[in-house]
Amino acid sequence: MSELLQHIYSRLYDRIPEIAELDKFAFKLQGKGYRSTTGLRLSGEEGKSPGAVVIYEDRPGVIKDFSGDSMSIWDYIQQQYNLSQSETYKKLAELAGVELPKRHLSPAQLERIKQQQRIGKLRED
Repeated sequence: MSELLQHIYSRLYDRIPEIAELDKFAFKLQGKGYRSTTGLRLSGEEGKSPGAVVIYEDRPGVIKDFSGDSMSIWDYIQQQYNLSQSETYKKLAELAGVELPKRHLSPAQLERIKQQQRIGKLRED
């Protein structure tokens, strides 16, 4: 896992109660993690008792369900919105309040852009 993704998961953990996509679990900080206060399971089914879904501080990128299921927050958000990999990355960063670094262009790419701009200006004249 990349350093940036680890940072995103860490920041997400700090914001779990504020993340609308997780509202249905009504997470509350208890001990070393956030525990659901609803009976809802990760599968979406109603369970017998509240607190079955947990996100632990030492594994902030994983949603654990005591019925045996677990899912990464990545997969959960991706499924909720039907997102591509890059869209999921951006959505997680947005939810975490983390600004993603801008993509850097290679010198050759920059030169091509400059040439296209020059050609466009010549055509306008």
